[in-house]
Amino acid sequence: MSRSFHNKISALDPAARLDALADPASLAWLPAAGASPHLARRGITPAVDDGIIRAHFRISGKSILAAAQDARFLSGSVGANHGAA
Repeated sequence: MSRSFHNKISALDPAARLDALADPASLAWLPAAGASPHLARRGITPAVDDGIIRAHFRISGKSILAAAQDARFLSGSVGANHGAA
């Protein structure tokens, strides 16, 4: 991928990034993994998706399963739900 494409896509939110990659009308969102049970005991407000979304779609006709992180949630850190995704 070109640096220009990388800069443009990294500026998008996670859903828009996956949508930008997908062939038209091929994007199917997968359910959220659920809030991490580990965050509340550390005083962090969990989110239903803990900053990760998942989708199934096609790129040039090939089936893809992908996840995208949201840097606004805990600075995009990787946690338990990322592994479960």
